[in-house]
Amino acid sequence: MMKLWRKIATITLAGILTFCCAMPVMPNQCMQVQAAETYTYKTDKDNKTFKDASTIKVEHYYKRVVLNGSSKAIKSINKQLKAYSDQFMKQKSAAFDYAANDCKISNCDTTYVDFVKQKVSFRSDKIVCIYTKSEWWAGGVSNTDEYGYTFNLKTGKLIKKITSVTKTSSLSKIKAKLKKSIKADQYDASELDEMEAADFRYYINSKGNVVVCFAPYELGYGGWCKKYTLKGKYAK
Repeated sequence: MMKLWRKIATITLAGILTFCCAMPVMPNQCMQVQAAETYTYKTDKDNKTFKDASTIKVEHYYKRVVLNGSSKAIKSINKQLKAYSDQFMKQKSAAFDYAANDCKISNCDTTYVDFVKQKVSFRSDKIVCIYTKSEWWAGGVSNTDEYGYTFNLKTGKLIKKITSVTKTSSLSKIKAKLKKSIKADQYDASELDEMEAADFRYYINSKGNVVVCFAPYELGYGGWCKKYTLKGKYAK
């Protein structure tokens, strides 16, 4: 009889352990799905193709973030992001003019680009940052730019002042650190002298640090974005 009870107890314990080990899988899967669904994308596009001696396609679009949520702040943020896209798409791309002309004189098929892409680079319970990258190429020198839009999740307002998201609130210390790095890269840092806290372009990376961005040809030469990282207020 004792052996029978021991056998029953062993089988019961094995069943409990199997059930407990299996339980964590589903919650983790649900958490991953929820995290992935915090935002979606909407692409506004106006792609065109030009044909003559050659065929040149122009990819002209704006891929923007659409945050999920029904709060007043979220709706305001989505409205602002759409406004950025509308403004970009409203302007006729110079790549169209280049393609219309180049397809007559070139014998090589190719694709020109003039587009913007976004993604969420950082989010906390207080703020969200939308990383934005633009690319332009029409047969000559290419231009690549990076920047961001950081919003207060309570008010929906854009956070313009860099001192609101950096670990130090001293603008003079921020400028001094940036100048040191900029000069080390042999760029001209003099344009920082007149800049106010709201004049800096930046985005917050996944670690919560602040990446300061200078557009192509700012600080001197180069059709690319120059980036310098500062310790962030929300750094993990």
